[in-house]
Amino acid sequence: MARAAISDAESAGAADRAPAELAEARDRLAHAEAHSRLRHYDEALAFAQEAEANARLASLKARATAAEAAFRAAKGQSEEPTRAP
Repeated sequence: MARAAISDAESAGAADRAPAELAEARDRLAHAEAHSRLRHYDEALAFAQEAEANARLASLKARATAAEAAFRAAKGQSEEPTRAP
């Protein structure tokens, strides 16, 4: 689930719009994988859950930032005065 959440965040533009959150998700996933290799499954699960949560946060932040930018652009266009013919 964490990998899928990171992929979704990347698709949402988190690399540009939520880079800290995306980096944290990737870091937590790396820790989860390391603990899994050591057969520390409880720790691996905890890190994987943190990775998923951080990735979802990154995705939501990226989408919210994009929506806000689109809203501002649309609002700016609609507030321009119309010219008389």
